[in-house]
Amino acid sequence: MKFHKNKASLAKAIQTLLILIMTISLWLYPPGSATADDIQVYIDQTKIIYDVPPHVKDSRTLVPIRKTFENLDATVKWDAKDNSITILKEHTTLKLTLNKKTVWKNGKSTTIDVPVIAKDNRTFVPIRFIADSLGYIVKWNNSTRSVLISSAESTDLPQEQIPVTVLMYHHFQEGLSTNATVEPHLFKDQLLALKEQGYTTINDHDLLAFMEGKKELPQKPLLITMDDGYVSNYEIAYPILKELDMKATVYIIGSRIEDGQEYEFPRMTWAQAKEMYESGVFEIQSHTYNMHHKGKTATYDRGAITTPIKIDGKLETQQAYEKRVLDDLLLNEKTIEEKVGNNVISFAYPFGDHSDSAEKLLKKAGIKMTFTIKPGMNYKQKGPFKLNRINVPGGMTGKTLIKELEKYQK
Repeated sequence: MKFHKNKASLAKAIQTLLILIMTISLWLYPPGSATADDIQVYIDQTKIIYDVPPHVKDSRTLVPIRKTFENLDATVKWDAKDNSITILKEHTTLKLTLNKKTVWKNGKSTTIDVPVIAKDNRTFVPIRFIADSLGYIVKWNNSTRSVLISSAESTDLPQEQIPVTVLMYHHFQEGLSTNATVEPHLFKDQLLALKEQGYTTINDHDLLAFMEGKKELPQKPLLITMDDGYVSNYEIAYPILKELDMKATVYIIGSRIEDGQEYEFPRMTWAQAKEMYESGVFEIQSHTYNMHHKGKTATYDRGAITTPIKIDGKLETQQAYEKRVLDDLLLNEKTIEEKVGNNVISFAYPFGDHSDSAEKLLKKAGIKMTFTIKPGMNYKQKGPFKLNRINVPGGMTGKTLIKELEKYQK
C-alpha cells in the first residue's frame, strides 16, 4: 500500500516537473521565437556570415565577438594570459573577460546581463551590449528572425528615395554564355547573392502600385524580367525561382508562341506560361504580338513600334502606322489575357528602341508601365514609363553582379 502511495507521489512529482519545464521553455522561447541556428544578423542591411552561428542563452542573443566587431570596423585583441578581449574603435576601448559580466569601457566598469562565454572555439557576447557600448541601434525583426544593427535610429529610406532594381534576362542554357544567355548554375548563384544582400523580388503590379502611390515597397526591391518567352524560362528559371521563393516576369512575343516555327532557342507553350502565372512565381506581360523586328524608315532602320516604316517598299502613313501598332498591342494583350489569365499592364520595348509616338499608342492600348534597356536604377518620382533595366550577361557570378549593381546605386 505504501509502495503504491510512493509511486503515485513520484508520478505526480514528475508531472509537476514536466509542466514546470514546459512553462520555462515557453517563457524562454515563445511560439514564433527564433532558435540559435536560424538567427540572422545584419549591419546596415549587410548580412554577417558567421562560421559559428549566434547563440541563445538566458533569452539573450549572443554573437561571436571577433566577427561581429570586425564587421563594425573595430579591432579585436585576445590576451591568453587573463582570458580577456580588448576591442578598439575610434575613441572607445572595451575590455571583457571570459565568463564574467564586468566590462570595462574607457577605464570605467559596467555590467552586462549575461557573461562572456566560449562556445565552439569562439567567444560570445550579448548583442545588446554592442548598442550600449558603441552607440549602435539594435532591433529585432520577428518575421525574418533577424537582428538589425544600424548606426542610426532608422536606416530605412523614404519611399521616394528607394532605388528599384530591374534586371533583364533572356535565355538560359548550360555551357553557353552570351550577352543574352546565362548558364543555370550562375543564375542560381546570382539569385542567392541577391537574397543574401537583402533584395526582395516584386512583380509588375507591385511596382505600378508603388509608382502610383498605392503601395509601399521593401527597402531593396528587385524586379527580375525575361524577354521573348523562351522555354528555358519555364524549364530552368522557373524551378530555381520557385525553390528560392522569388518572383519574375516574362515579356512574351505572342505570335511566336506555338506558331509551328523552329527557332534556335525554343519558345514556351501557352500552357507553360499559364502554369508559371498561376503558381504566383511569374507574371506574363507584353513584348508585342508581331513587332519584334526592325523596319526601314525614310532614313534608317528602327524598331517597328517606334515610327512609320516601309511596307512593301512604301513608307506607311502616320495613320497606318498608328493603326498597325495599336492593333498589334491590343491583340497581344487579348491573347495573353485569354490564354494565361494575366492582366496585361506593362510592356518591354524590343531592342529597347522607344519613341514618344510609341508611348502614346501604348497608353492608348491600356499599358501603364514600359521598360527600356537603358541601365540604371528607378525611383518613384521617375514615374512608370521608360523604366531602366540592367542586362545580366553570361559569365557573371553572384558576387560580380552585386558589384555591378553597386555602380548604379552611388
